[in-house]
Parts: sequence; structure tokens; C-alpha cells
Amino acid sequence: MIHKLVSSRGGALLGLLALAATGLLVAGSAHADSTPVISSIATQGCANDRVAVTLTVDNPVAGTITLKLTGHTPGSSVFVDTGAELSFTIVPGTTTYTRAFEDVASFIEPDFNTLRVEFKSSDIANLGGTTTKSVSFSPCTSPSDHDLAFTAVPPDITTDATSPAGAPVSYTNPAASDESLSTVTVSCLPASGSMFKIGDTTVTCTATDSDGDTNSGVQTKFNVHVKGAEEQLTDLAGESKGVGPGTSLADKVSSIQSSLGAGDTRDACGTLNAFIHEVKAQTGVHIPSGTAATLITDAQRIEAVIPCTS
Repeated sequence: MIHKLVSSRGGALLGLLALAATGLLVAGSAHADSTPVISSIATQGCANDRVAVTLTVDNPVAGTITLKLTGHTPGSSVFVDTGAELSFTIVPGTTTYTRAFEDVASFIEPDFNTLRVEFKSSDIANLGGTTTKSVSFSPCTSPSDHDLAFTAVPPDITTDATSPAGAPVSYTNPAASDESLSTVTVSCLPASGSMFKIGDTTVTCTATDSDGDTNSGVQTKFNVHVKGAEEQLTDLAGESKGVGPGTSLADKVSSIQSSLGAGDTRDACGTLNAFIHEVKAQTGVHIPSGTAATLITDAQRIEAVIPCTS
């Protein structure tokens, strides 16, 4: 099974790159003097999980060399195929070739500590007796952890209730990424569009990936606060201050707050209704139309939250 490498953070992971050869598509004679022979191999380090391999080929003739990456765990000497392959197209007259195994950490076992590169086939007859070349290397001097991570989380949300049950709240799910480019799924509860009760609700979002990261899934949270009638009346009091003739509107809001605090919803609703009628009467006279529309909308929403019945 193809897995992901979790590099040790305590130091560079030392591996062994070994070459054993075959799989050559050679044009012309198969004589050892005219057959591609691997004379050297070198790594160019590892950046962003790339392991570059440089091959020097003696007496190059047209053909293809395919390499594969294998590895074994600390307690075993058996190399396991990772499924990663590189193909080199040999061109007559060209002796040096460089390619890279990309995204190494996404396709090798988490506990491999020894790696090697070898020819894909077991047939080594065409290599003219040169069967293996090796080099030690440090894959990454500063290894990436390849863990899931949230890259964007919604800020806390505050909204007004629209009924005694609260309010439907929509939000965009947090974004999450995985450095191995596997498929990442994010789910949140309560889900976007759910009815959120009056007060505070914690939304918990979980990210999971498709390649079995050790920290899959990770969680993040944000808060949704839904204002009830009392909090909305506090906002309405601020909006009404200095609006209209005298302090009539502000006084009415203060009266509504007192009634609601005493549990007298009938009186609170009656005063709310009077507040709305006064705003309508003053619209375009002492209260600008836009301000009036906002006050009426807010007051009617508070009526629905209390709730007030006609």
C-alpha cells in the first residue's frame, strides 16, 4: 500500500540510494560496448519533497531506462516497491540525465528509514556488468510535516434572531490544505444554513484527508451569537437616540425594555406597536425615510422574536 512519509524532526533522514539495472529498450547492438551503462548517480538534495537523480551513461545509444523507488523499515531488510517510477529516454551522444521523484512523502511508508533507487526490471544483462551504484543522502534538511492544516477559518458571527427559535445562519466552511495534495474534506456542525438558537453556539469543523495523515482529522471552532429581543432592544435604543421630535422614541424603547424585563410581554408589544406607528407618522417629516425604514424593520423583527400576536 502506498503511504506517506512522516520525516523525523530530530534530524535529517539518511537513506541509501542503490541502483540495480535492466528494462532497457536499446536500438541496435546489445553488445556491452554499445549498451547504456550507469557510471554514476548523485542526489541533489530534497526541496519540497523532490529527490533528484543524476545519471551518467557511458556509450549512450537510443533506449529507455526506468527507475523505481523502494524502501524498507528499520526492522526489515526487505525493500518494498513504493510505486514511484522515473523513466529516462537515452539519446545517442548525451551522457548526463537528471530527473526527480516528486512529492516523495506522499507515497512511501511512514516508518521507512532506508530508501534506494533501482531499475524496474530484474534483467541486468544489458548493463555490461555494472549493476549497482549507491549514494547516501539527506532527503530534507528542514522536512515538512505534511499535516493537515486549516488555512482560513470564519470569524465569530453575530446576528439577530428572527423568531423565538433563533435565526438561520449561513457561513463559508473553513478552508484546509494538505501538503501532499491529497483530497481534503471539511465538514462543520451545526452546518451552514442551520437554525441557531438565541445565545451562543460553537461551530466545530473537522478536516480529513484521503491519504491517512496521522493527524487526520483536525478540528477548528468558531462562535455564532444570536441576539434575542433584549439585546436587539438595546441596539434599537441606540438607533432611536436623537431621532424624531424630542425623546419620544427613545422613551418608548426604554419602556419596552422595562416591560419585557418584568415579563409583561403584552405591554411591551403594545408599546412596540406605538413606536412603529410614530415612526411611520414622522417619516419624511422629522425622520429621514432611510432611518425610518431601518427603525421599523428592527422593531418588527423584535415583535417576531418576543413574539407579539395581533
